[in-house]
Amino acid sequence: MLLASDALAARLLSPHHGHRAPGTATLAELGNEPFTEWVEDQRVRGLMRNDDVTLIRIQVRTEA
Repeated sequence: MLLASDALAARLLSPHHGHRAPGTATLAELGNEPFTEWVEDQRVRGLMRNDDVTLIRIQVRTEA
């Protein structure tokens, strides 16, 4: 589960890169780039608002 602040959530849920459907962006697009550098790149390219950015990833594990 991902919890994202509004600027990042809007970026992840918006159509981009051609005709991709909203919500198909993945954090795998970050590659090996540090998160802060990726955020700055998205802002410079006009793909994300210049606003606070917070991301929390929650991984739920089930016991077998």
